[in-house]
Amino acid sequence: MSVTQGREVLLRGGTVIDGELTPPPAASIEHRDPSTGEVQATVSIADHATVDRAVRSAAEAGRTWRATPPEERRDALLAWADLIESRGDDLRSIAARENGTPIALADPRRTTRWIRHYAGYADKLEGRLVATAVGHDYVVPTPYGVVGAIVPFNGPMATVAMKAGPALAAGNTVVVKPSELAPFSSVVLAELAVEAGLPAGALNVVQGDATTAEALVRHRLVRKVSFTGGTQTGRRVMEAAAAGPKPVALELGGKSPLIVFPDADLDATVPFACSFGLVMLSGQNCQRTSLILVHEQVYAEVRDRLVAATEGIRLGPALDWDTEMGPVISAAAADRVVEAVRSATQAGGRLLAGGQRADGALAGGYFVPPTVIDGLEPSHPLAQQEVFGPVVTVHPFRDEAEALGIANGTDFGLAAHVHTRDLARAHRMAGRLEAGSIHVNGFSGVPTGAPFGGFKDSGFGREGGPWGLEEFLQQKNVYVDLSSGAAESGARR
Repeated sequence: MSVTQGREVLLRGGTVIDGELTPPPAASIEHRDPSTGEVQATVSIADHATVDRAVRSAAEAGRTWRATPPEERRDALLAWADLIESRGDDLRSIAARENGTPIALADPRRTTRWIRHYAGYADKLEGRLVATAVGHDYVVPTPYGVVGAIVPFNGPMATVAMKAGPALAAGNTVVVKPSELAPFSSVVLAELAVEAGLPAGALNVVQGDATTAEALVRHRLVRKVSFTGGTQTGRRVMEAAAAGPKPVALELGGKSPLIVFPDADLDATVPFACSFGLVMLSGQNCQRTSLILVHEQVYAEVRDRLVAATEGIRLGPALDWDTEMGPVISAAAADRVVEAVRSATQAGGRLLAGGQRADGALAGGYFVPPTVIDGLEPSHPLAQQEVFGPVVTVHPFRDEAEALGIANGTDFGLAAHVHTRDLARAHRMAGRLEAGSIHVNGFSGVPTGAPFGGFKDSGFGREGGPWGLEEFLQQKNVYVDLSSGAAESGARR
C-alpha cells in the first residue's frame, strides 16, 4: 500500500488485458521499496501464454480502434490524459514507491503533455499524391497493427506516453512491458485508457522479466517494437526482432558531456551540473551530464564549486516532500555504483564527494550520495561507460578540439551540453558534437514537439513531434490506372 492524503493506494504489479487485471501466473517476484528496502508488493511474470493473450487482445481491439473516426480517437486520447491528471496525487505516490522518484518531482503532467500532443495528430494524418502520366498514384499512412513497447524503470509513466501516445494516435494498439523494477503506474494507465473510451485491449500491460520481453518482441502479431533501456539489452531486442523480421526503435544509453568554457556563467553552470548530473533521478537519467569537461582556466573553480554544491543536497525517502534526491532503484544498483567508484579510485581517480552507500537512518534503502571524481584519464571506463547512478567525472581541456575529442570519444551519442556566452562557439560546437540532442546553457527537457533519440550506441529512431508519429506509420502506395485502355479492358471483362 501507498498512502496519499490519508487514503491507501494499492500497488498492483499484475498484467492488464482488456482493461482488467488477469489472474497472475504462478511465477512472481518481490518488489522492494527503494527508500526502505522493504518488500511492498509482488509482480507477476507473464508467461508465453499470457503474452499471447495480451497480443491477440490488442490485435482484436485494433480492428475497432483503426475503424474509429479520427476525431473520436483524438477525443478518447484527450479524455485519457484528463483522467491521468485527475489521479495525479495517486500516481505521484505510486511513482515514489515504484522507483524512488521524490514525490515533489513525480509530476504526471509530463505524461499528459505527451498524450495531448499526439492526440492532436490523430485527425491530421495526411497522405501524398504522386505525379503520374496516366494514373492516380497516392500514398496512405497506415498503422502497423500491434506495437510492443518496452519501457524502463526511470520515468515509466512518461515513457509509456511517449510510445503509446503516437502509436495510438496513428491507429495502432499497444502492449506495454514495464520494467519489473517499476511496474505499478503502467497498470493504472492501462485501466484509465479503457475508462477514457479506448477499446478494451487497445493498451494492454504484461509484467515480467527478460523472458517476457523476448516473448513480446518475437510474437508474430507484434509488428513494431519500441524500446527504451540499456544498450546491451537493446542489442538483444534487435536480435529477437530480426527473427520476424520487424522494425525496432531504440532509445538506449548515454554518456552525455557537459563542456564548460571560461566565459560560461558559472553561477548557473555549477548548479545545473549538480542538479542534472547528480540529483535528478539520482543520476538514473540517460541525458544527464555524467562527463564534465571544464576549460583549464576555470577547472579548479568549477570542480571545487561542484563539490561544495553537493553538500547541501537533501537526500531522503521518496515520500518525503522535502527530499531533493531519492535512492537508486535497487540494492544491486547501489552496489554496482559503489564498486565502479572503488575501481576508479584504484586507477588513480580522486574521490571528492560521496562514493559510499548512505548510512544511519537511510541505511535500509538504496541511497548513494552525490559522487564527484577527478584525476581520471578520459579513457577510463568510468569516463567512457554509462554509470546509471549519481556519479560524475570531471576533466580539464585546453581548447575546442580537445573538448570535442573527449566528448565524441565515447561510444554514445544521446545528448551533449555546452555552456558558453560565445554564440559562434556554441553553434560551432553543436555542429561538431556527435549526439542527437544538443543543449546550450540549459536543458529543454524532452519537448513533445522536438525529435529525441541517439546517435551511435545510443540507438536510432525518434520520439517527439512528427518524427515520433512517423515511427508508428508505414506508407502504403496505391496506383489506379486511368488510361482509356485500362477502362475499356475492365469493361470487356
